[in-house]
Amino acid sequence: MVTSSARQRNRLAAVGTLVALSLFFVRQASAEVIARFDFEGNNYISEPSNTPGLNTGLNLSNSAAVLGTNIGQLQFSPGLDPTAALGSWADHYDNALGFSTDVNNDRNFLTSDQTIFFQVEVQSGFLLDLESLSFETLKTRGSDAAGDTNTARLDYTLFLNPAGDPAVDGLIGNTDFVFRNAHDHFADGVFGAETTGPSFSTGRHAVGPIDLSTNQNLTGTQTIAIRLYGSAGNGNDQDFGIDNLVLRGQVTAIPEPACTAMLLLGIAASTCRRRRPNAS
Repeated sequence: MVTSSARQRNRLAAVGTLVALSLFFVRQASAEVIARFDFEGNNYISEPSNTPGLNTGLNLSNSAAVLGTNIGQLQFSPGLDPTAALGSWADHYDNALGFSTDVNNDRNFLTSDQTIFFQVEVQSGFLLDLESLSFETLKTRGSDAAGDTNTARLDYTLFLNPAGDPAVDGLIGNTDFVFRNAHDHFADGVFGAETTGPSFSTGRHAVGPIDLSTNQNLTGTQTIAIRLYGSAGNGNDQDFGIDNLVLRGQVTAIPEPACTAMLLLGIAASTCRRRRPNAS
């Protein structure tokens, strides 16, 4: 025979289970793509002298829409100029985001100020769990080392909420990154080449997905920054770019305390009514 105290314990356990399930299902509401920058519509002007300011009206906006977040436009440190023309093969950066720098023998880890970044604002009442970041690198002219015309190296470093301000100094010398790697783009005809044209004109390389899954239950504003630079070479121009920048994760609503309290009160009231003895 089940006693009244046992029935009460069972009902309380059921209450706890219902609350836990309600929280679980709320946390499962998610969207895979938090931010996407595909740079569609960008058109670059061929200009061998790399005249700054020729490419205007570039698409720098996020194309994903996720409830509970606001995504800012892609921004740049002073060392990157997306409005500079990209030389003779500029059309290969159409529908991507390209950069051109005239002299690159100072592009090393301690002095580079070439950073792109964007911010994710997590709205009140929501939590953000990050999953991964991926993008593509593009390379045209340049060389990996003096006298070497077969490869061109890009170095990329990922920061999450960096200690420095990427809008001011481009994270010069910062070492609080979460990921760093480099990739050699090979010339046409060389083993491993991504290209089908001269001077690395169509080379692309997929980076990532970079694991960000340790960053959970985020609130407020999150800054995602990528420092990009070409390796020191023989003084040639280093034209490079990125495309299809994608941040993945989950955005979930935080259950309102009032809703949880009402659920508990309703079940408690039901429990009390069941315990009341029947009138004779």
